[in-house]
Amino acid sequence: MERLNRMFIRIKITLSILSIWIIQIYSQNFQIGGYSKYLFSSYKIQSINENLIDHTLHSRINFKYFISDNFTLSSGIRDRLIAGESIEKIPNYINEISKNEYSLNLNSFLWQKKKSLNLIEVDRLWLDFNFDNFQLSLGRQRIAWGTSWVWNITDLFNPLSILDFDYEERPASDAIRIQFFPSTISKIDFATKFGKEKKDFTSAIQIYYNQWEYDFYFLIGYHNSDLLLDSYGQVIFMMLVFVEKFYFHHHLKK
Repeated sequence: MERLNRMFIRIKITLSILSIWIIQIYSQNFQIGGYSKYLFSSYKIQSINENLIDHTLHSRINFKYFISDNFTLSSGIRDRLIAGESIEKIPNYINEISKNEYSLNLNSFLWQKKKSLNLIEVDRLWLDFNFDNFQLSLGRQRIAWGTSWVWNITDLFNPLSILDFDYEERPASDAIRIQFFPSTISKIDFATKFGKEKKDFTSAIQIYYNQWEYDFYFLIGYHNSDLLLDSYGQVIFMMLVFVEKFYFHHHLKK
């Protein structure tokens, strides 16, 4: 673990130096970007019965390397420096903040003290292959299916939590994704996500296509030991008619 911590420290120092030369590097086959932001939080937990105040410095660096016209390697590193009372007073806080569903653990604490910690995490690392209307993505990536302001039942791989407003990128998935685009308005999208446990496994396919002036959508998948089916069709005349059916089957363990 000490060796891994030293490696992350070297990475962090290197990234700080590289950020100075971002303009020069950007002109080559690299893209490097990121941000830092500060979050103040004050909240009260009923079991503790007192206000807890925390300060979080959230930093992020994203890399993209264009290997060729068809291959792209991307990665992202997330760093959180937290100082406050939650670390000391909330039971199991260290384990909760570092918990994830990734099949391979790529995070480490640079330090842990009574009232402060620094957690660094590689939450993006994937290889992308494009050829004509075919796309293959392999590795730790974000897979977002559908859009919604609050809740989206078809977003199996990256569900939105309105309470987690400090992580805009959302957690990634250790997954393989295959996309095929038969036309500009049609798409076949298949993805499989792997995790530490069987319950973290998700595999699904969704299909968009247009026929007879109708838009059709189908989804079938397996998510957290549940079978999911979804479909809809719509037609535009003088008004919009939207029909959707969603089937959710929960497998009860005996």
